[in-house]
Amino acid sequence: MSQSCKTCRHVTRQKNKQGRPYWPTDWAYPCDAPVELPPLPDSVTRVHGWCWPPSKKSVRPSDGATCPTWAERGKEVT
Repeated sequence: MSQSCKTCRHVTRQKNKQGRPYWPTDWAYPCDAPVELPPLPDSVTRVHGWCWPPSKKSVRPSDGATCPTWAERGKEVT
């Protein structure tokens, strides 16, 4: 199985009328991969405008070939 956002468990997909997940190719999907806060010094966390968690970008099914948080999606329950 090739690594892509389409095969990753962290991406939330749309469901069709029958309740089955599908991938419209022109849509982007939210990525819910966990991002843990590393230990940071006050010189970073007290900077004006600093916030956690960092902002995330939506992804397309074909993205993610080199994503370090990719995790294989399990068998879908239909």
